[in-house]
Amino acid sequence: MAATSVQKGSMSDSSVQVTYEDQQKINKFARKNSKLSELKEDIQSKKKELQNLQDASDDLVLLDDSELVPYPLILVKYLSTIQ
Repeated sequence: MAATSVQKGSMSDSSVQVTYEDQQKINKFARKNSKLSELKEDIQSKKKELQNLQDASDDLVLLDDSELVPYPLILVKYLSTIQ
């Protein structure tokens, strides 16, 4: 197994040995950490979308029954934008 020598910035006379297995673990961690960041962003986006839908639902409930609301068109328009 090959070991890579990595020099530390302030300690030039000592080196750290990184084995192939260690490097694979580092790479795996980096990939999973990146995926975690993407998922957190997706969650925030979905929370914002949910809040917007809840607000729209509340607005529909508060409308007077005598007013006509083209809600099927609103729903169709919304569904076409998210696909």
